[in-house]
Amino acid sequence: MLARLSYRARWVVAAVLGLAFLLVFVFPTRSLLAQRTELGDAKRELEIIDEQNRRLELQRQRLQTADEIEELARALYLMIWPGETPYVVVPPATDATTGPSGNPSAPTTTAP
Repeated sequence: MLARLSYRARWVVAAVLGLAFLLVFVFPTRSLLAQRTELGDAKRELEIIDEQNRRLELQRQRLQTADEIEELARALYLMIWPGETPYVVVPPATDATTGPSGNPSAPTTTAP
C-alpha cells in the first residue's frame, strides 16, 4: 500500500502518525511529570502546615493553664494580685556634664 502512495502522501501520513504519537505519548507524559512536581510541592507545603498546626496546638494548650495566663498578664499588662506591691526600677538620672555612668570623663550623647 505504501508503494502506491505518492511522495507527498507519504509525508502527510508520516506527519499524521508523528502528531498521533505526540498526542498519545509525549503530551500526557509531560502533564504527568508536571503533576508529580506539583504533588511533591503540595506534600512539602502540607508538612509545613502540619508542623505549624502542631506548634499552635501546643501553644493553645499552654495558654489554657493558669500559670501561663498569670505570666502573660504580669509581663504584657503589668497586672498584679491584690495585696502585692509593685516596684518600678528607674534608671539613674544623667546630666549634661557627666556621662550615663556618672563619670565626668565618660562621653555624653547629645541630640543635634
